[in-house]
Amino acid sequence: MNLSACELEKIEKELLVDPVAQRSSLMAEADFDWLIEVGYKPGVTDNVGRTTEVAIGDLLGRRLGRGERVYTSTSTF
Repeated sequence: MNLSACELEKIEKELLVDPVAQRSSLMAEADFDWLIEVGYKPGVTDNVGRTTEVAIGDLLGRRLGRGERVYTSTSTF
């Protein structure tokens, strides 16, 4: 699934962010020198990632394409 900018914004705003308590940004190009990202190793179950994949499919009315996956991680910059 190649997501359009509109679909990415919909996923960000309607699925992943609590507008009362959180803010978000899509980081195609970011203004920082370093980014440390911590995620699960291959083979370790990422339940949040799996649930998010299903939720994206529900929100957009279609499943992710073959080879497309959602993974969770924590970033510090």
